[in-house]
Amino acid sequence: MKNKLLVCVLCASIVLFCCSCGFFGPQKYICEVDNVKQIQIIQLDRYVEGEYRYEYTVLAQITDVQAFVEQLNSIEHSVNWGEPSVLYTGYIIIRVEYLNGDVDELYSNAQCFSRDGTTNGGFFFFNKEQFDSLIDTYLEIEANSQR
Repeated sequence: MKNKLLVCVLCASIVLFCCSCGFFGPQKYICEVDNVKQIQIIQLDRYVEGEYRYEYTVLAQITDVQAFVEQLNSIEHSVNWGEPSVLYTGYIIIRVEYLNGDVDELYSNAQCFSRDGTTNGGFFFFNKEQFDSLIDTYLEIEANSQR
């Protein structure tokens, strides 16, 4: 009887642990370009309490969505097996808005996914150098286009 109880407690612990991390979630981030309405590079300005969203400043509007998504999807990344990291005011992030109103807000080690009215943190660690390089490239393109 003691062994059965121990096995049940162990199984319950494993399930709870796996549900609280990225183990059962998506194992790879993929942006499906056919469903994208727009992509922006933004800076998070202020978190709006109670509305679970950030006010933000658009730094660049991506015009070549296809090329951007190909580069985004090719960034090396891994799954965070712990608690999801959170976004903070001041971060410069990628904001992907889908045709159905869903939104991905992506930073190299923190994400926010709004799907069907529910918002969840992400479990991905994008290669910071590649991620920052992608953002810098498009911010430079934006700066050159405004000259």
